[in-house]
Amino acid sequence: MYYKLYDDRSESLESQELLETIEELEQDLAAAQELITQQAKELNTKEEEISHLHQELERSQERVAQLELQEQELQTRLLRQQRYSLKFKAALDQCLATPSLVPKVEPIQPWYGRGDSKNQENTQSNWPSPTINGLGKEKKPKSRAEIDLPKFG
Repeated sequence: MYYKLYDDRSESLESQELLETIEELEQDLAAAQELITQQAKELNTKEEEISHLHQELERSQERVAQLELQEQELQTRLLRQQRYSLKFKAALDQCLATPSLVPKVEPIQPWYGRGDSKNQENTQSNWPSPTINGLGKEKKPKSRAEIDLPKFG
């Protein structure tokens, strides 16, 4: 009987220990599952961030490619403009070096300054026209022959 009590106690203690061990294992399992859930969420977040960064990288690479193309076009235009400028400068230097290419021309005199002073007075007195100067004072001419036009040198 003593053995039986001892066996019962021993079984009871073993059961108790087993139950405590099971409880601890269940708690550890729950904590591990919680940790797995948390890390899965973090993994999803990181994967989304990586995807976003890949998209941003692609956009940046496209923009860099566009800017490089634009830089090449601008460089080509600059070189073309420099060539044109050098050609123009060379042509200008050549023109300035040979004065025989530039004709000597007398300045153009005003039409009322030519001729004698009598013609100048007559012209200035009839300018701009008798019909404008004498607007309302004289009769209107009936034909072109009656219009007194100024005389040019």
